Amino acid sequence: MVRLHTTEDVDKFIQRSHEKPVFIFKYSPYCSISYLKWETFLFFAREHPDILYAKIDVIEQRPLSNYVAEVTGVRHQSPQVLAFARGSVVWHASHWNIEEENLVAALKMAQQKLQVEDSSHG
Repeated sequence: MVRLHTTEDVDKFIQRSHEKPVFIFKYSPYCSISYLKWETFLFFAREHPDILYAKIDVIEQRPLSNYVAEVTGVRHQSPQVLAFARGSVVWHASHWNIEEENLVAALKMAQQKLQVEDSSHG
């Protein structure tokens, strides 16, 4: 799990989604829903170790969280998960919609986007 610290870190992390799907988890350490959904996210991450994951603390790292909202066009929420492929958001969810089956579906969407674009360039 990568801890992002700067806007450059965010940009580089999102750029890695040209190689494989990447997920960002935004959370508040003071929110019980964030805690519960962090557990869901960790379980998913353990089941899919070949994917890249990052987390952003929306309290300590508010400017970074706002930057993610700005560059993606996805309104800030917490907890929130964003899935990326080919440098763009393919799926996002917040609060109670962060469920394992939704994360698995998001992963499939990201993988399909990578495969479709790979086959169109080959």
